[in-house]
Amino acid sequence: MTLPVPRTYAEWSQVLDAFSEGGREAEALAAMAAGRLDWTPGVAQLFTDRVTTLLDLRLKQCSARLQRDLGDRADEVTLVRALLDARRHFSVLHQLASLATLPESLRAFLRDELVRITARMQADLEANARTLRCDRTLRAVRYNSLCHYRPAALDAAAPPPLPSASPADVPALAGRRRTLMI
Repeated sequence: MTLPVPRTYAEWSQVLDAFSEGGREAEALAAMAAGRLDWTPGVAQLFTDRVTTLLDLRLKQCSARLQRDLGDRADEVTLVRALLDARRHFSVLHQLASLATLPESLRAFLRDELVRITARMQADLEANARTLRCDRTLRAVRYNSLCHYRPAALDAAAPPPLPSASPADVPALAGRRRTLMI
């Protein structure tokens, strides 16, 4: 069943339920982006409460998943995978918090909450790595920071992508010698 483009609070509720359950986030985000909401005083309070509760629930689920994955970590690769998985979830939540159909005040609040919580989680991970006195873990946590969840397309300060080598340039690059300093 495809999700309706929400126009009433009941339709928004249905789409938010689908987003909350997971698995259909992309479809729910597309429906919400195309939707519209009459921002009347009664609906505004209900909707704000609903969306902030949804964000809080999804952040708690992501935190629990990250703790579970890090609790079983045996190596640096597992740690990095867990951090990247958490960043993917934060990216989806950032897309929710950046929907143009939401009022700017609600968007700003949701984005600020997301920034605050990810920064706190990152600081806790770094403090834990320092406590364990494990430089490799600390380095992995810093290089794969949870705070870098924003898609580059949404970040105006992101540098442009590097040009890819054309097939004609490949033989010239293949013959070059590379020196790695360790």
